[in-house]
Amino acid sequence: DDRKQYWYKPASSKYSISPRLGFSFPFSSEGVIYFSYGHFFRAPRFELLYYNSDFDLELTTGNVGVIGNADLEPEKTISYELGMQYLLNQNSKLDVTLYCRDIRNLTGTSASEISMFGGTSTYSKFENSDFGFVKGLVFSIDTSINDNLSYNIFYTFQEAKGTASNPYQAQSSLAAGIEPEIFLVPLDWDQTHTINSGLYYQNLKVGISLIGRFESGMPYTPI
Repeated sequence: DDRKQYWYKPASSKYSISPRLGFSFPFSSEGVIYFSYGHFFRAPRFELLYYNSDFDLELTTGNVGVIGNADLEPEKTISYELGMQYLLNQNSKLDVTLYCRDIRNLTGTSASEISMFGGTSTYSKFENSDFGFVKGLVFSIDTSINDNLSYNIFYTFQEAKGTASNPYQAQSSLAAGIEPEIFLVPLDWDQTHTINSGLYYQNLKVGISLIGRFESGMPYTPI
């Protein structure tokens, strides 16, 4: 009961304001330019809030593990989009979108370790320490060949960089005696080129679709 006075404290209440703005401007009878901006929030995963809530750590030297943090802030994304839709002809539409996403307050493990047992052992705690930045371009064409047959093609160019790809990355580096990353690196899911296409046939009785996908490689060799 005495230790509860300084071992535990209630998590603070969290409030977020999520403003969003969007508008479009037709520049001709065939085309329109559109823009959107918004702040988006997401609660941290519960497993990160309550991971190892009993503070069960090994009595060994070095970095011995990680504990959760019930006082994590919501993860925040600021998103920008600028695009154009254009009617090429009565059967085809072109859509081009440029987007950027600034991602903040991602959950990671602290680079500064917490000492215990006189400094011979340390542990890490989840904090809102990581961030990332995503930018890309989406190019798509939708075409109706006739009343029954149509196809579409989507091409995405994207670059995703951040300080860590998973919440345990900094702690894993410390446990291995390696300095955590302090600059932006490609994230595990960063994929530069993606092409999706579909061919669709439909009449009053039956519908058939063929879907194809091409992807460039990921930045790291899979385990």
